[in-house]
Formats: sequence, structure tokens, C-alpha cells
Amino acid sequence: SEIIAVKFEDGARVKQGDVLFVLDSRGIETEIRRVEAVIAGAEAQFAQATRDVERYTDLVAKNATTVVTLNNAQTQVNVSRALADSNKATLEGLKVQLGYCTIRAPITGRISMASVKVGNIVRQADTAALATINQVGPIYVSFTVPQRSLPEVRAAVAAETASLTAVVPGS
Repeated sequence: SEIIAVKFEDGARVKQGDVLFVLDSRGIETEIRRVEAVIAGAEAQFAQATRDVERYTDLVAKNATTVVTLNNAQTQVNVSRALADSNKATLEGLKVQLGYCTIRAPITGRISMASVKVGNIVRQADTAALATINQVGPIYVSFTVPQRSLPEVRAAVAAETASLTAVVPGS
């Protein structure tokens, strides 16, 4: 699919759910409209076939038509229902695909530079990240503590009195 919009500035803060990229969805939207039309046609055929079954049921009771005619009408009911149901399942799959055309931030954080631009083509099999979001709150830090300080650190953590001051070297 073609990238048609990049909705963030490189290095910006983004919130979970923000739209990051928009992919060209015209093909999927066209297919959705086609399948919706097939469903509408199948449902209309189902309604007509149901009316036919009712009419032929009355006529068979009066010996005015054959059971074969009634059975054929019932077959049309089943065929049109199956066609509608099958296309409804197809429609749900297309709606899922359409959802993939809008790429949203999965977490809140600061986003990197986009590795793609408007007009680039991306494929499902691509393994490169489109951008990277770094979580900035909370930030988890790992650091070493001299062994001689370990008993004091453990006691402070157990007593919930520990505090930390972070200093960036050179500042």
C-alpha cells in the first residue's frame, strides 16, 4: 500500500491512539462497496424467494402447483441466504483490512524520524519499522550499586524511604 499521509513531526510527542500514518485505502473501500451491493442483492433475492415459498406452499395445498416448484423456491431461499452470509463474512474481513490502513500509536512517548515518506510503498512482509516510539514516562533505569552500599539500599527499599537523584554527567 502507498503511504498517503504522515501525521506527525519527527521527534514529536505522541499519545496512544494518535494517527501516525495513513495508507491508501481506495481499493479496499471500492471492494467494500461492491460486496455491500452483492449483499443487498442477495437479501432482495432472499425476500423474494421467501415470498415464493409462502405462495407455493399455499398453491401446493390447493393442488395448483407441484411440490418440485415449492422445493425449487426453498432452494432459492437457501442459496440467497448463503450468498448474503458469505459476503457478510467477506465484508467483515475487508473492514479489518481497512482498519490496517490507519496506523496509530500503540503507546505514548516520543517518536523517532519516520523511515518512510508520503508516496513510499509498504507491504505486509516488510520488517523495517516505520518509526520508533520511545516511552518517556515512566522511564525505567538500570544501574549498578557498590556492594558495600547494598545493605543500606535494601533497608531503604524495605522501609519505602528510598529516594533517587539523577545527575547527567557534565551538567
